[in-house]
Amino acid sequence: MGGGPRQPQLAVEAGVSGEVMLKVKAGDDSAFDYLVQKYRRPMMSFMYRMAHNAAVAEDLAQEVFLRVYRSRENYEASAKFTTWLY
Repeated sequence: MGGGPRQPQLAVEAGVSGEVMLKVKAGDDSAFDYLVQKYRRPMMSFMYRMAHNAAVAEDLAQEVFLRVYRSRENYEASAKFTTWLY
């Protein structure tokens, strides 16, 4: 259990996702597919907690990813990707 301080796994994943989003910004559609697959379930869960309706939660999650894609050119990696996403 030594080896010095470690960055929490979620922070590491968010950093990787930020790098992937930069690939999306550069036009890599497979990178966007990766982000959708990675964050679809957490986003739907988040939306379900707000809407209390599975169909509405799915529609809202779809809208989020549509907006992510449409605003990809404006993405700046100045904060965690998940902060920007949510």
